[in-house]
Amino acid sequence: MTWLNTRMTLLNKVKDKHDDQSWHEFVSFYQRYIAGIIHKMNFPADEVDDIVQTVLLQVWKKLPEFEYNPSQGKFRNWLATITVNRVRDAQRKSGRKNDLLNNESLDSNNTSQPEVEELAEKEWIKHISKLAWERIEPTLAPSVNEAFSLYLSGVNDKDIAEKLGLAETSIRVYRSRVEQLMVREVASLERELG
Repeated sequence: MTWLNTRMTLLNKVKDKHDDQSWHEFVSFYQRYIAGIIHKMNFPADEVDDIVQTVLLQVWKKLPEFEYNPSQGKFRNWLATITVNRVRDAQRKSGRKNDLLNNESLDSNNTSQPEVEELAEKEWIKHISKLAWERIEPTLAPSVNEAFSLYLSGVNDKDIAEKLGLAETSIRVYRSRVEQLMVREVASLERELG
């Protein structure tokens, strides 16, 4: 996967509906974020892809007129608001109730709605963390990767050390290095895409 240019550069490129490569980059990055929000709204899993496509189509239509202004909110909140509204539309059409948010309609331009911002922020943190891991995981030595994966699974340092035939201090050093890499990568992605 090609990593995205800076957010502003990419947004400016996707405003041109004829720039297929930039649109593909945009979709490859934001599609999982949109799907995460939809999942959090307890929407049926077998219908998530349809809603993602509906959201992306609306974004594609709205982006040429979209003017990003950081002082008015984050781009991801605008995207989350569109997503929430498309989920609500689908729920109204099917007669379902939304388990996460109330049934009051949101103005798709209003990114200050606290529930949407909270949902967007939680999903963004998960999304950006997954992207950071995808970037650093291939750079790790197999033993470091395995030790960190075991740690994330809840295995304690002593058991990890025994399983891998390493000293406990090595396991702690591995974990510390990976955590530092993750912090730097998340910060880098936030600067790029945040």
